[in-house]
Amino acid sequence: MFCSFARPLQIRINRSLNALKPLNSQTYAVFTSSSLKPSAKEEPVSIEALKVTPRRWLYNNDIQMALRRVEFDVEALGAIAAKAVGAVKCNEIAFIVEGSYNRVFRLRLSNNKTVIARIPFPNAGPQSILTRSEVATMDFLRTRNVPVPKVLAWDATTTNAVGCEYIIMEQCPGSTLEDNDTSRLELYRHIADVVDMMAGLASVRFSQYGSIYYKEDVDELLRERPLYAEGEAEDASSERFRIGPSVERRFYRGGRTGTDIDRGPWKDVQSYLKAAVDCEIEWMRLYSSSPEAKAQLGAWHTPERHIKALQMWFSLAPAVLPPPEYCIPTLSHPDLHVGNIFVTGTDPLSVSGFIDWQGASVSPLFETEIPNIFDDDDESNLKYVAVVPGEHQPIMPDNYDQLTAVEQEEARTEYRRIWPRYLFYKLLKKVGGPLLAVMRLWQMELVKKAVYFSSHCWSDGLPAFEQILMLLSAEYGKLIPVHDDYPICPVVFSEEDEKRHEKEYKVVFGEEILLEPRVKVAIERAGIVMGPDGAVESKDLDAAMRINEDVYAMTVAGKSEAHREAIRRRWPIREGKFVCTMESCR
Repeated sequence: MFCSFARPLQIRINRSLNALKPLNSQTYAVFTSSSLKPSAKEEPVSIEALKVTPRRWLYNNDIQMALRRVEFDVEALGAIAAKAVGAVKCNEIAFIVEGSYNRVFRLRLSNNKTVIARIPFPNAGPQSILTRSEVATMDFLRTRNVPVPKVLAWDATTTNAVGCEYIIMEQCPGSTLEDNDTSRLELYRHIADVVDMMAGLASVRFSQYGSIYYKEDVDELLRERPLYAEGEAEDASSERFRIGPSVERRFYRGGRTGTDIDRGPWKDVQSYLKAAVDCEIEWMRLYSSSPEAKAQLGAWHTPERHIKALQMWFSLAPAVLPPPEYCIPTLSHPDLHVGNIFVTGTDPLSVSGFIDWQGASVSPLFETEIPNIFDDDDESNLKYVAVVPGEHQPIMPDNYDQLTAVEQEEARTEYRRIWPRYLFYKLLKKVGGPLLAVMRLWQMELVKKAVYFSSHCWSDGLPAFEQILMLLSAEYGKLIPVHDDYPICPVVFSEEDEKRHEKEYKVVFGEEILLEPRVKVAIERAGIVMGPDGAVESKDLDAAMRINEDVYAMTVAGKSEAHREAIRRRWPIREGKFVCTMESCR
């Protein structure tokens, strides 16, 4: 969540970068193997069960379930998988996992081979080109010796024998990092592998911003453009692949597919930033008065206020963007969490596969995200372990030997929590290059969030976007170097602007910020895993609903009618509440 509205702007600047996380960001906690893991002996399920989601939602359930119902020919999928690996037939198809944007199956073939099939949901991204780009991206990555599964068969149309888009790929050896014990510090080979992958991709300079495709899948004019930036060495990929339109969800979600805007590719960073702004403005022009738009946080402010903020960002961007070496078009993994990293069972663990490249794009280097597995910078609540400032290095307490056995275990747990992030930065520093600065500098984080909110200011609320703009303006000439062409910051906020922002931030976010933890903690205490969009396993739905009702009743007890109504309108679990995962991209 964002910084507390109760603190003045100057104090908020020094808050943790974790406070700048988007409210409705694309990345959601996935029901991976930890929560929907098949048993050691997978139970057979009906064909119908493979087509529907095993999850339920505490709100917007009908919308979410409809988005995830996929009509497809199960036998045809099995036959194509069998043919792809030289088998006679498919003996078994089993559901493995469902994320926010796709469903994954394991297919066992008659020749004892096992493959993985994945089917995207309509909320995942643009029809057809999302699949085309993902397949090409995975192929390109393999040419760079990045361990990704080999694609065995795929189709980006809905007129094939299966009846939907699909990708069939090899099964990664080993198991996910999520399913392994990483508590022993000597088992951190995977961190070095992650750094090697990220640094390797950061060293590849592409000619444009957009997404990767096979050459034959882009327009003829785009085929004439080179894959790599000028000065980059040619290789076998230079002829096979091209940069085409971006498949980033921001340009297609919630009706944006129908807008007439530039989706790339873009030759310079300013054109890329302008396209994001133009897309948001055009969507507001067409849809801001729709019932769906009025359910979003942006409806607290007029479209004119949003457009003014977007125009301010576009005026501010040239001054606050980092130097060119941090803006180079770069490919990175879109969602590197523990469920998307496969490791071998050997000691130490080493990465055997990086999966889920759906939605990957070639973006400015500064947009590269800290992998979720290391994105825990909350060092303020450590009880025993100290951290070297600026280095994230954990230090055991001097009086460790005097601690009780329980306290020593707590200290070791704290140390293990901080250690992966420290090692990640240490290895990045050893590798060298601009990637370390991208991961650590405040300027990079602020600009990254500004780019995000320029595409999500309506869904996530205007005060969140304005806060980033205020931080950028306040830090100009301090943590953000003064640009030669802009001796004075192009955008300046007055004290009156700051006071207005504080008030509006409280109105838009305040009540829900306080209420959300109450429900979340109560449900988690019951052993129920709930996603940020209110998703739970179907078996937990009734219990979760009862807990929600009980917490609500306790919260409104003794309150005035007006206060009860205010709480009801902002209650975290309420029908009609907007979340990004309910937006179709079709």
